[in-house]
Amino acid sequence: GGAASRAHLRGAVPPAVALRALARSRTAWALTVFFAAQSMQAYIAFGWFARFLDDHGVSHGRAGAMVALLTAVGIPVSLVAPRVPRDRHRLVILLFCACNVVSYVGLAVDPVGGAWAWMALAGIGGGTFPIALTLIGLRAHTPVTTAALSAFVQVIGYIVAGTGPLLFGALFSATGSWGLPLAVLFVSLALTLVAAWPST
Repeated sequence: GGAASRAHLRGAVPPAVALRALARSRTAWALTVFFAAQSMQAYIAFGWFARFLDDHGVSHGRAGAMVALLTAVGIPVSLVAPRVPRDRHRLVILLFCACNVVSYVGLAVDPVGGAWAWMALAGIGGGTFPIALTLIGLRAHTPVTTAALSAFVQVIGYIVAGTGPLLFGALFSATGSWGLPLAVLFVSLALTLVAAWPST
């Protein structure tokens, strides 16, 4: 986000001042978009993937197990991702996003035959979440600015991300098709990638 943006994040200033500075920081907004977009995908996955699979003929219990696999795969990924060296963050984000691309394309073209694989790949793709949290600490170098940046990113990010499942469901109700709802995932993924570069 430029030298001026980084200077805002480094200054040991009172929280109110820090928040005003963050609102003018391209880095802070890039982090917020990155956090919101990747969280939106997770919210949609947990809220709608079981219904999506069930609608394509997967039994309710099996669909639930598949979403549980997504969660289980994400646990070790979330433990390893924060340990990735800083100079490899962009590469790792690309790999996570590539996993999500394959998962979403798979859900679109073969939602039943490869469903276990698509859920596992989505679980790996969720590694962008711990990376996002790690970046907050890396981009703010004092306790005060870290707290301010964390609040700024997460409050806005979670509010925006929370609209994802609502939009996903509204599009499905309006169209009776999964095409437009799945497009929400692809748009969120694209925003994740676009925002990742100035965030890292």
